[in-house]
Amino acid sequence: MKRALGRLGRAGVLLVLAGCAGPALRQARTDLSAGNYPAAHRELLEARAAANLPEWQRREIDNDLCRVEHQIGAPSYPLNEQDQVCLRAAREGAGASAVIAAEVETERRDELARAIPQALAGSDLAEAEREIGEYAALPGADQGAIRQWSQQLWAAIKRQDEADAKAERGLLRPAILQVARRYPEVHRMSEAAFAAWVEHRLTIDGAPLVSRVSFDRRRLTLELRPDKAGVAALNLDRFAVVNDGLVARCACPGETNVAFERNDLPAYLVRFDPALRQSAILVLAGP
Repeated sequence: MKRALGRLGRAGVLLVLAGCAGPALRQARTDLSAGNYPAAHRELLEARAAANLPEWQRREIDNDLCRVEHQIGAPSYPLNEQDQVCLRAAREGAGASAVIAAEVETERRDELARAIPQALAGSDLAEAEREIGEYAALPGADQGAIRQWSQQLWAAIKRQDEADAKAERGLLRPAILQVARRYPEVHRMSEAAFAAWVEHRLTIDGAPLVSRVSFDRRRLTLELRPDKAGVAALNLDRFAVVNDGLVARCACPGETNVAFERNDLPAYLVRFDPALRQSAILVLAGP
């Protein structure tokens, strides 16, 4: 994503810091004038690290960091990194950086819209999930496309589950019987009682981790509360216990899908491992 110098113009990336002190800042101005943007970037970072910088000076440095990274482009500065730098400058009141940030977000959105179908087609489910989540967080994201990709992602997960179940069929029966002996009470529970059993095990210090519990004979679907994602990550064993309870209840290789409440993308997949005779957590992406 190399950009021609004329796009911003050399004058457009000169620091507006008349009278400022510091050798790093003075050298940055020299390198910017000469079009030596990598060196200027290093010097701007050094200048920004100086103690007791006035806010107006920090704002001007951040504005120029945004412009320089955009000028250099990827792969040295990926679009998501450029976006973070320019948004920081924009929040500080640098209007030029706000314009660049909007342009970078559009480019990143288009880049992800091309990459997500490729990841799905290649069965790289973790990468697809990460990219869909990043796309969804960008302004102007196409909600219809997000729903379509999410459906394709869940369909790919289902195909993988079916292939795994076929390969493990010979191990299932004795493993399921062993789990059923660990949770004899769940088989006799009504649907409402089993839902309450699940909610109880997914409640920590009086606060539930999930906002919705639904299930059919062999699949449990949970929606993870956004404010509990960090707590859930530290208590994944509870989701494994819940899925073991489902296995014991249905006498089948039950599965639990934990989705992020905000966008229905997979947070955790809990699958029964007949070799281990217990459920295991599959993490596609972090919260």
